[in-house]
Amino acid sequence: MTDFHKIGADMGDFLRGLLQSKEIKTETQGSAKKYLLVDATEVSQGTSVSLDLQLGSAEFAEVVSRDVVFEGVVQFKSGQTAALQQTVAQNYARALALVPVAGKPDVLHIVADGELQPSAKAPYEVTLHERKAVEGSVVRLTGQIANIGLKDASGIAVVDAAKREVKTHVNFTVTHDPIDFGVIGLVGGLAALICGGVVLIDAILNDCLRDANAQCGTRGVKKITIKRSYGFSWKQGPDVGCGQTCEIECNR
Repeated sequence: MTDFHKIGADMGDFLRGLLQSKEIKTETQGSAKKYLLVDATEVSQGTSVSLDLQLGSAEFAEVVSRDVVFEGVVQFKSGQTAALQQTVAQNYARALALVPVAGKPDVLHIVADGELQPSAKAPYEVTLHERKAVEGSVVRLTGQIANIGLKDASGIAVVDAAKREVKTHVNFTVTHDPIDFGVIGLVGGLAALICGGVVLIDAILNDCLRDANAQCGTRGVKKITIKRSYGFSWKQGPDVGCGQTCEIECNR
């Protein structure tokens, strides 16, 4: 190749990279990633979670093709932090939707195949505001999820004697790029904080730390990951299934 032709070839490569030609875009579109970020705080305890989810765009086309796994961190009221993994069952995730509440503007219920979640007696109410980032496609959802508690025949909220509380509030922000399944972010953040009615609190981390210290001994604890799962016994019982484990990693 002559120097002239070599310069021409190099310039062509440069321009194709600079202009991102149609051919190059077509090749990379299939591997494009979509993201979903969730930041949520349980108001009464002050526990916050920050979670993220990254999937190939095809995986969010119509149905979720596998269990939805969020990775992130939890910060407790005391300031302690730990790694957090939140998994939402595939079948449950596929069934989720938000539906308006009659007579309450901007208020929605979380449903799964039309069933109020977590139950018809004490469904969650979601207040939601959606906006797009300036001059971009990124969508932000902000609002609050409240467990409205049990109600008597007159519609007045009553205290659940077992839990000794009427309401639980979670403030949230969900940012996505965008996907048609933003509700999974709300549910993922909610389940990470409140699983089976159990709020993620310092005592849970302390239990994990105690087990980790006993397991690792003199080697010391390298990492603790609190793992929560949600929706795995849905349609198999009266409530949405929930589970929790601590993954312990010791120093070598």
